[in-house]
Amino acid sequence: MRVLLVTGIFPPDIGGPSTYVPILAEGLLDRGHSVTVVTMSDRPAVREAFPFPVTRLPRRRFAPTRWAAGVAAVIRAAARVDVILATGLYMQTTTANILQRKPLVLRVVSDIAWDRASAYGWIDETLEEFQRRRHGGRVGLLTKVQTWTFHRADLILVPSRWLARWLAGLGIAPERVRVVQNAVAVDPPARPSQGMGRPLRRAIAVGRLVPVKRFDQILGAMAELPEVTLRLIGDGPEAGRLRGLAATLGVSDRVVFAGRRRREETLEAIAASDTLIVASAHEGFSWVVLEAMALGVPVIAPAVGGIPEVVDDGRTGLLHDGSASGIVDALTRLGETPGLAQRLSENARTLVTEKFGVPAMVDATIGVLTDAIGRRR
Repeated sequence: MRVLLVTGIFPPDIGGPSTYVPILAEGLLDRGHSVTVVTMSDRPAVREAFPFPVTRLPRRRFAPTRWAAGVAAVIRAAARVDVILATGLYMQTTTANILQRKPLVLRVVSDIAWDRASAYGWIDETLEEFQRRRHGGRVGLLTKVQTWTFHRADLILVPSRWLARWLAGLGIAPERVRVVQNAVAVDPPARPSQGMGRPLRRAIAVGRLVPVKRFDQILGAMAELPEVTLRLIGDGPEAGRLRGLAATLGVSDRVVFAGRRRREETLEAIAASDTLIVASAHEGFSWVVLEAMALGVPVIAPAVGGIPEVVDDGRTGLLHDGSASGIVDALTRLGETPGLAQRLSENARTLVTEKFGVPAMVDATIGVLTDAIGRRR
């Protein structure tokens, strides 16, 4: 089977698709399939270390030019494959496939219309509020484009049951949706015991610095916890505002803005931390949460999207309500409850080992791609 993977981000970018695509591609190669990747990139001239061809399109172009280049690249690459799996660039891929007519699978991890409308400042609504309301104008157009794109796919792949229910609410037939949860492959280093007597001091947060990740709530929590330091790995349009907020809150001396880092560096930094904090307004199914759990690092995350499907409060991690005060309460609970961190670490590692292995994820995804080919025929 010849597979085209289309993604909006790819290493050295940080983010879920940037983690997912290389893992899946290498799994496909190991099973005798061929892989081609088309992606946007800030550094299109990167010398590739991957055992498959990667086409990088400059991200910093005039938007219509960038969009047209994406369509053209997918048209060229799709001519030589049996099936397309897109984790991003959905509109470009769907448009290109009108010509190529290849079996098409979209891997969807969020409400794209809400993500973009929020990022552009067009709305100030929670995801739940957005999904309950009808919108007109440019926001309504985004929603219509998203729905049209989803209906053009042969199958839609999602990493959580929560996302499958959301797609059903959009009118996507359940038989066209497949749930394949994320997987991780990390080699957990030896960690000191997190039982009674070890103070909670080093927190870490990872992700693109965009509004939906709500890093401002994490900074607000830091202002209430003078004994805790924070390492924030990632880059994005919110970087300047977040640095300014850290200064305003008086926490700049305890918050390190580490910028973008390679995945190996990021995993090492997570492993060296006492806890990972997530505050996103929405997460379809967080990669960094799984990675931290595999490394034995206690996770504090919001009860949104697919996160509660992996973080069982008090057993494999701690859930909070997404606010700064909720994060403070969770951190306090973690730091002051004897033996809690150690129990969370052990339970999380066991869960990831038993349920979120890479071979099972790759095999299930191959099944979805094969099914899409059969449906198109």
